[in-house]
Amino acid sequence: MRLAKMCVLCPLLKMRHYSRLSDYRSDSNETNLSDSSDDSDSSIGTPPHFSQLLEEHGYTIQKELGQRGSRIVFLVNDKDGNPYVIKKINSKNKKEVEILKSLEHGYIVTYVDLFEDKEGGLFYVVMEYCAGGNLYQRMKAQKERGFFEEQQILDWFVQICLALQYIHKRNIIHRDIKPHNVFSD
Repeated sequence: MRLAKMCVLCPLLKMRHYSRLSDYRSDSNETNLSDSSDDSDSSIGTPPHFSQLLEEHGYTIQKELGQRGSRIVFLVNDKDGNPYVIKKINSKNKKEVEILKSLEHGYIVTYVDLFEDKEGGLFYVVMEYCAGGNLYQRMKAQKERGFFEEQQILDWFVQICLALQYIHKRNIIHRDIKPHNVFSD
């Protein structure tokens, strides 16, 4: 099971889960991109026809996972009930989307689809959902129990380095490496 993956849009890392912590269960499957625990209205920052646009592309919104800047991330299900993440981004970021589409690596969040809202000047990028949350959440939960095992940390570190090596070989710079952007599936 992976714990880290990396994405170029909102650079994400995803690593394999170390078996010694297989009994770990996050209290929340949320991948909250903001530091606040604010339960904001999921319609904030979305065009009025957002739900309709999602339905036209075969997705149903479940909830807002978080916001950072002008980007908003939603958990959605496809017609078969499979969970995905949709990131709403400004259409000026087309180059980043093209880069993301070109990446295929076990530790990089997988690009699934893209659709455009020409009226709103937005792109919606569909990506794999990492149900295990992010490393920041894991660190907060682990704080109550003590330190992570050294082998666990080394495993995660190697996975992050392999993802970075992959993108650096393609002359891509990850612009936001931090625990909030390291995800577990």
